[in-house]
Amino acid sequence: MKKQLLILRPDGIGDFVLFSGYLKYFRHIFPGYYITLACEPSMMPLLECCPWIDEILTLLPLKKQTRRYLMQWLLTVLHFNKIKYDTVLYPCYTRSFFGDFISIGLQSNHKITYDGKDREKGLKGRLMRNHFFDQLIYADSKPKWEWERNRELIEKIGYKGEINGSPEYWICKTDEKNIHNIKVKHKLGLKDYIIISVGAGVPINQWNSLKWKQLIISILGEHRFLRCIFSGSSNEKGEVSAIIDYLPNDVAMRCANLAGEINLREFVLIAKDSLLFIGLDSGAAHLAAMAGANVIVIMGGGQFGRFFPYKNYESIVKPRIVFHPLDCFNCEWNCLYEKPQCLSEISADDVLQEVHKII
Repeated sequence: MKKQLLILRPDGIGDFVLFSGYLKYFRHIFPGYYITLACEPSMMPLLECCPWIDEILTLLPLKKQTRRYLMQWLLTVLHFNKIKYDTVLYPCYTRSFFGDFISIGLQSNHKITYDGKDREKGLKGRLMRNHFFDQLIYADSKPKWEWERNRELIEKIGYKGEINGSPEYWICKTDEKNIHNIKVKHKLGLKDYIIISVGAGVPINQWNSLKWKQLIISILGEHRFLRCIFSGSSNEKGEVSAIIDYLPNDVAMRCANLAGEINLREFVLIAKDSLLFIGLDSGAAHLAAMAGANVIVIMGGGQFGRFFPYKNYESIVKPRIVFHPLDCFNCEWNCLYEKPQCLSEISADDVLQEVHKII
């Protein structure tokens, strides 16, 4: 019987995109193992056709209320403990209570994690929970881009060869046909449409809807041949509809609301053939960059440098970043203001200046 490895990733889409190119190395570090990846349900479409994983387990949706939180933890641990894992790897630099408690509750003789940071603000529970893990990966204390942090992980758990962690995506057989049908329906050609994603990974990262409207009117007004696709989750469909309803008829008729209608793999294929993607600091922006699209990210300063901007690597497309620098950057979103000025001070014209460098 094969040995069992469980990789636990209870984080977001953008985090996983910057981790995706390193999955293949676990086949070398743990040769002969049956590899299971546990992740949030939203991640499933990205992983369904991944050749480096044998099985995917999904975590229950996180509930913030304490009783539901504890029940979720218990149900997750009971579900995962149907199998005894030889090794449990929790490779997230920023660790959460939930991720730690799942790792602690699992049956395994070997548990590995990063001695990185606590996700929960103002708490240092990570240090108390460290003794439940028998192998700690001690991170370089200097701030690092998340992609580089993942490379550090691979090196420290034993991979000795050359490393190319460029983000990867894996397409399933039906995806090309689905995308063809979507393109026909919405009259999309090669490089004749832009993608707008108004959603953000963290609610505080949102940009003013009026500015989105001003930006879209300016771009589609200047470029009459362009169409505009709105992407996002089903939760954002109403917000997108409100934006389109505000637009002049000649602009609105060239817009399509695909929020909640395409999965993450299909989004990558749509982004690949787009002229431009514009979005916030979110998983969608990382996916678009992974697809090789021209990407503009409207970004606040809460975690500036950790996920965006990208560093200079030949194999990775570097998005353009629009930001308003302040002395309080890297506040971890412990914002001094009622609304983050680093975002509210960014105007539609600021973004339009970057658009003009591309189209």
